[in-house]
Amino acid sequence: MKRLLPAPKLDPQLALRPGRFDPIAVLVVWCMRKAFFPLFWLGMIFATTSGRVEDIDAAGGINGYVTGFRTVGEVVAALLSPLVVIFAAFGLRFLAAGLSLLLAYPLTRWSSPTDHAHGRRSRSRTRMWSDRWHLTQAYRSLRATWAVRRAAAQRLGDLGRRLELCTPVLRWAGFMLLVAYFVAAIIVVSA
Repeated sequence: MKRLLPAPKLDPQLALRPGRFDPIAVLVVWCMRKAFFPLFWLGMIFATTSGRVEDIDAAGGINGYVTGFRTVGEVVAALLSPLVVIFAAFGLRFLAAGLSLLLAYPLTRWSSPTDHAHGRRSRSRTRMWSDRWHLTQAYRSLRATWAVRRAAAQRLGDLGRRLELCTPVLRWAGFMLLVAYFVAAIIVVSA
């Protein structure tokens, strides 16, 4: 039986650029990602308890929520829609995903893939960008690990400890809002 060699340990500092900006960015983007569930469940509570459930049924489905944007009143009505918090939660999640990719890209510039030197020029350029894309996704995933977030918090000191608090606070808030949603749904259905 073949014996596997132990994998080398990965230094979390390799996923952080020098300075204070990158550790702050890692922790802020992580907080943005973690804010999705509390916002989502808050939006669900708002949509469930807003009293517009009857309006939706009377309007023939989701058309009770959908409005046009031709006048100022229709824009204000859309902004006051119970679904706006849910859309904001998804928007924040997509923004966090885009920012994490954008912030991970400079790490791929530190190393250049070696296999793009082989082959024709157009194919090697495609390979280089393909490698960069995969490296960027890998760095984004690596930067979301606990070890890298902990290294970022340690580098920032007191500010890092405060930014680290968002994870348990938002996790707890998401759980409490989930419970509150089920309670609100039971109350609305039984009323």
